[in-house]
Amino acid sequence: MSLAPGTPVGRYVVRRKLAEGGMAEIFLAASRGPEGFEKEVVIKRIRSALADDPSFVQMFIAEARVASKLNHPNIVHIFDFDQHSDSYYLAMEYVRGKSLAEVQRRTRERQLHFPTVLAAQVALEVARGLAYAHKMTDHGQPLNLVHRDVTPHNILISYDGSVKLTDFGIAKAGNRATTAGMLKGKFAYMSPEQSRGEPVDARTDIFALGITLWELLTQGKLFDGDSDVAVLRAVQERPIESPAQLNSAIDSELDAIVLRALLRDPAGRYQNAHDFERALQQYVIHHTRSPEDADVGAYLRELFAEEFRADQTEPEVPLQLLTPPPGRSSGEGLAVRGGTPSLGMAPVGMDTAAYAFTARQSGKGAPAGTPTGGPVPSVVTQRSPAGTGSLTAAGMGGARRFLVPGMVGTGVFAALCAVFLLGRGTSSVAPASVPAPAPPAAPAPPPAPPVQATLPPATAPAVAVPASPPVQVGPPGFLTVEATPWGKLVIDGKSYGDIEGVSKRISLSPGPHEVRLVNRKTKSWTVPIESGKTRQLKYNFITD
Repeated sequence: MSLAPGTPVGRYVVRRKLAEGGMAEIFLAASRGPEGFEKEVVIKRIRSALADDPSFVQMFIAEARVASKLNHPNIVHIFDFDQHSDSYYLAMEYVRGKSLAEVQRRTRERQLHFPTVLAAQVALEVARGLAYAHKMTDHGQPLNLVHRDVTPHNILISYDGSVKLTDFGIAKAGNRATTAGMLKGKFAYMSPEQSRGEPVDARTDIFALGITLWELLTQGKLFDGDSDVAVLRAVQERPIESPAQLNSAIDSELDAIVLRALLRDPAGRYQNAHDFERALQQYVIHHTRSPEDADVGAYLRELFAEEFRADQTEPEVPLQLLTPPPGRSSGEGLAVRGGTPSLGMAPVGMDTAAYAFTARQSGKGAPAGTPTGGPVPSVVTQRSPAGTGSLTAAGMGGARRFLVPGMVGTGVFAALCAVFLLGRGTSSVAPASVPAPAPPAAPAPPPAPPVQATLPPATAPAVAVPASPPVQVGPPGFLTVEATPWGKLVIDGKSYGDIEGVSKRISLSPGPHEVRLVNRKTKSWTVPIESGKTRQLKYNFITD
């Protein structure tokens, strides 16, 4: 039985159904907390018809165990795993954007070629997430994790340009044997060894990502057929055509990178995802002529302009810091289970407890163009049901005070600023005020004659001319920013959205750039960017 809107699932409330696959249903939901706190998440739940099937249940539990260990910007985060009624569910990050499969479909509909540099940028971000997953350890022991289902449906791109890999439902750890004769994954994205049921390793994921990149560049299907058997035969036998022969915009360097990833002999491929990522990164650095060339988010916002505008209909309310109600200390109000605030969204590896809340106005329902099938785009911004506010929390852990004296001080300071500004009105009529009493011993001075204000000769008002953007010389450089618990990132006057933790790598032209992080206060830098090099900035709004 499917979940209706408004159904409580553990600590979450279902908003609407997003998609349904062969194994699970996907819902948009909101976590609930004190003081009207909400955070949008995706609920992935085993379909009721399969809830009694032990093999599906064990596969789902295995996904939860594997995915809960992964904490990387290019992998969708898992916040919670629990049981509701007769079925298990996962609560995971909601990436507000589109799947790569939807991007490919839209570009084909408009008869567009996906830009080559952007295609390489998307693939290198996925390769970076795979490199992290492949090297995962458990108590010092390598897991030898293999995703085995790297496909366009499982690659999500947010409107701010984040690229994330999802669905580790059939991921295989090296210490777990696959049932003989059982093939897991989508046939058209299998490696030859995987399609033969042979042992697999990280190079299998590299082959699958190579297929995805080939199809993104050519807008075609590499392996297809009129039956599953025909597809499997194509994977093992069909000649792999050079993508440059199908798309003249692909140069020989990128062509060679793709074909190496698609070698049928695993020994000839990139031997690990890091090597694949590095080759793609060098290509992006050498062929990017402006920051926009590698801006995946800008391309997505243009390709899905109508859907993006519908998603942005809610104006954001200025930052509000929450003060505890009378009679409650600053640390009260969060139910704790196992030492973690019971909000179903404790990020892995976060030790410091500090909360920053952003209130947002109420939502108007699903935006136009929201997909009803396929993989689900998933956490960039939060939205609330009608009539309520939405609050974003970042950071979980032991200490749980949110600096109430600072918040009270902020309110007093704001009130004083308001009084000060009102007293400095720009009108020629002086505002009414209470005159200060004269000293008791001194007689009141005679009133001064009125003074006629003399204005200076009319001149053109001074206009602040914004600094010209730095002139690019050579290939771009890159910048990553880490904000704790979160901050709004602005570079050269352009907003890059809210950062929770480490940002994605941002491509910038060489030269100095003005960088600002805004939370309760503003931190500013002038950052020199060098061609081909990556600068890193970190700022903690709690301790710095």
